[in-house]
Amino acid sequence: MARRPSAMPFALVLTVACSLSACGQTRAETVSVESLVRDAYPGWNIQHLDDEYCPRDASVSGDFNGDSVTDHAVRLTRGNQGLVVAFISNGSGFDRIVLDQDSRQQIMREFLVLLPRGSRHLIIQDDNDLPRRPMVLAHDAPGGGTCEASSYVYVIEGLRVTRAFTSD
Repeated sequence: MARRPSAMPFALVLTVACSLSACGQTRAETVSVESLVRDAYPGWNIQHLDDEYCPRDASVSGDFNGDSVTDHAVRLTRGNQGLVVAFISNGSGFDRIVLDQDSRQQIMREFLVLLPRGSRHLIIQDDNDLPRRPMVLAHDAPGGGTCEASSYVYVIEGLRVTRAFTSD
């Protein structure tokens, strides 16, 4: 009686191959922030802050929508215009969401940070400032603010964004 080959070696090879080649990753994960900006916003510049007392990063990256693919938020300027834009992975590329749009001068006063999944923030609900509503982030999120004045978190749900203030 002939012995039937086992499927076990094939499964082992497949498992090793997937872990070594990053199976399940999409093309979106390999795209740089610079190429996203160049393609979507020609003529715009990625802009770092000059303020020595604030976070200076021009972009932050994290999993903003919970799909395990890296998303990006970036500060851009062109002439007197300024933007903060998020590039959200969609399985075949990225969707763009404008998080903030203002003058170059105003955008250059606002820092950009990554707020990690699971971090806790107290959200300001009204001008009276009390009571503050606690919020724990389900996913990484871009955050921002002005040095020593206000801070906020951009909560991204699908293609909708809400800016929630955490201090003033």
